[in-house]
Amino acid sequence: MSCPLHYNWFHILVAASLGIPSGGSMLLIRPAVRTDVHLLKTLIHEMGEYERLPVLITEETLAHDGFGPRQEFRVLIADWDGEPAGYAFFFNCYSTFRGRGLFLEDLFVRPQFRGKKVGDALLL
Repeated sequence: MSCPLHYNWFHILVAASLGIPSGGSMLLIRPAVRTDVHLLKTLIHEMGEYERLPVLITEETLAHDGFGPRQEFRVLIADWDGEPAGYAFFFNCYSTFRGRGLFLEDLFVRPQFRGKKVGDALLL
C-alpha cells in the first residue's frame, strides 16, 4: 500500500491555522473537534450521495474513533464565511518503501463552494 500524502505534522498544523481571504470572503481551514461529529457525519453523507455510495458509519463510531483515547483518523474542515464548505479525512499509514505517512481517504467540497480553491486549501 502506498501512502500518497507524506506531509509532516508541521504542514498540517500550518494548513489548519490559515485564514485565507478570497475576494472579500474568508476561508478558514481548521481541525475538527468532537463537537463537529454531527457536521462530519452530514458531510460524509453528502459525499456518499455524490459518489452514490452507502454510508454506514455512525456518529458514535466517528466520535469514538476520531476523538476518543486512540485517535484513528483526523479531519480538517473548511469554513467559508463561517459556513462548512468541505472536509479532508486522513489517517496515519506506513509504507515499507517510505516509512511513516498520511493517507488521504476523503476530500469533499460542497457543490456551492466548488471552483473557489477550497479543495486546494484543504491539501496545503
